[in-house]
Amino acid sequence: MPFTICFDIGGTRIKSGVIAGDKIVQTNLSEVKDNSALQPILVKLERVIDQYLAEHKQTDQLAGIGIALPCFVDSKKNKILSHYVKYTDAAGLDLNQWARNKWGVPIALQNDAKAALLGEAEYGAGKGYRNLVMLTFGTGIGSGVMLDGHLLNGKDYIAGNLAGHSIIDYDGDLCNCGNIGCTEAVASSWSLPHKVQKMWAAEDQQELASVELTSFENIDFKYLFDQAAKGHQFYNKVLEDCLQAWGMALVNMVLAYNPDCIICGGGIMKSHEIIFPYFKKVLDQHGWINSEFVELKKAEQPEYAALLGMNYTITKPI
Repeated sequence: MPFTICFDIGGTRIKSGVIAGDKIVQTNLSEVKDNSALQPILVKLERVIDQYLAEHKQTDQLAGIGIALPCFVDSKKNKILSHYVKYTDAAGLDLNQWARNKWGVPIALQNDAKAALLGEAEYGAGKGYRNLVMLTFGTGIGSGVMLDGHLLNGKDYIAGNLAGHSIIDYDGDLCNCGNIGCTEAVASSWSLPHKVQKMWAAEDQQELASVELTSFENIDFKYLFDQAAKGHQFYNKVLEDCLQAWGMALVNMVLAYNPDCIICGGGIMKSHEIIFPYFKKVLDQHGWINSEFVELKKAEQPEYAALLGMNYTITKPI
């Protein structure tokens, strides 16, 4: 049976899988210790692919290789376009030739958020919808958009990808992109420790005397939700501010793209029972289109949506 080998290359981890039909039959997870360059990562990918092929033995059934990356990607030419922060050498690599020379198969490249959206659209929460937005809350905030059944790209393949860098506080903090007040700078995993420290300093210190505090650097959203659930007023205040920021990003996506459904993924969706009611409230307060007209869904393939999206790209190109 024909199969694909697909990768989801993040900033800190690489997920890979062998997919036959629409079933993931084998997976692997490895760490990325240095995300400044892609060339050394290719050596790791070669070992994984060769190991998969040795185990499956049917090398003639390999239909192609799919790679999702945290970069802007011209998915028609299979060319990485961005030189930003992660894998800055990627734009100079010919991955089409790499795959042909090594294994004699085609390769498909895609931005990771778009790949995840495609995976959810075909195999998860987005089945049956033609107008979709996906927001992924992780280290940053990724996004993808599908309109009338087609992924939105734009002239430079960045359309719909930058919800995390929509500006919601023009007097806010500096973002890692160089702009001011981006959604990520207000509420993301990378900015959360600074946010908590800043809000802590602004509080009455006597009122904070009984509040639990790990080191600011170790604060993540699991810790924040756990502390808020214990009834700590300070952490509830921080959480409320984050929910407001995410809600504003949601409103911006609704106003920009008018989707039937918004799919939300990422680790914080383990607390979706808290988040979704807040999102609906924000949509009803601020959106031209309220929550009755936009479905909110949790990602059904939170771990492997991007792999499934790359498999679909190879086996059923759009």
